[in-house]
Amino acid sequence: EPQSRDGGSKEEEEEDRIAPYFSSIHSLHGETPSHIVNLKRRKDSFDRKKRSLTKSVEDLENEIGDDSDNNSKYGVDGELYFLRDTCHKLESGKYEYEVCVFGKATQRDIGQSSGGTHLGSWEKVDVDEHGRRTLKWGKGTKCWNGPVRSAEVEVTCGAETKVLTADEPETCRYVFTMESPIGCDERF
Repeated sequence: EPQSRDGGSKEEEEEDRIAPYFSSIHSLHGETPSHIVNLKRRKDSFDRKKRSLTKSVEDLENEIGDDSDNNSKYGVDGELYFLRDTCHKLESGKYEYEVCVFGKATQRDIGQSSGGTHLGSWEKVDVDEHGRRTLKWGKGTKCWNGPVRSAEVEVTCGAETKVLTADEPETCRYVFTMESPIGCDERF
């Protein structure tokens, strides 16, 4: 092998000449600089906070009932929020009717405290072009030789929320009237 003037090989001399160019690369294979470690820790912390905040937003959206199309389960103007988890009863004939907003509608014999006939589970609130609201329950117990039961509550304006009337205009379709502040629309 050819020798250089100082006694080393030509290959060693070549390596010595280009070594400074690679010295910064060798430092990358060692420990990560502390400022990069700190930046990674901060990023991880921000990622955790972001996940936590995203979960909080999802929880709040579920609480107020917005769906992916920004429709609120609490009605067009959020008017049903104060009725959430409330039930309203009416005795009519030999029955007691109970409608629970966001729950179920039930028919019981007067004096019966539990059970009864399932008239339906909460489905939605409809608002017509005049601002009148109709609360709807569906998929109740199937009638003997008939359809499944359903119930709807036509809401009128009133100072307090109470069911006023109960009717069965068609087999196993129950219609109630209720007065409530949610029936009071400033457009009237």
